[in-house]
Amino acid sequence: PGDQLVLYTDGVTDTVGHGDRFGEERLGDALAGAAKASETIQRIDEALKAFARGPQTDDTAVLVIERVAAPCSGHGGGSILVEGATRAS
Repeated sequence: PGDQLVLYTDGVTDTVGHGDRFGEERLGDALAGAAKASETIQRIDEALKAFARGPQTDDTAVLVIERVAAPCSGHGGGSILVEGATRAS
């Protein structure tokens, strides 16, 4: 429980700032410490908004799949929580 799989389009890492692209390192920084899928999406969105300068040529999409603890039903495993967000340029 608590593991997350983050899928994103190249529009996320290709977001243009002042002479630079957002890139994987900034994405990793945005993801650090996010505990829930909704928080992960919020952090990425806020980081992109703060970084982006000028018109963007690519849309962005993020999908976060999080494994959450199973309800107390007497059997192991877990449940899957899926959250996503898109933003058009």
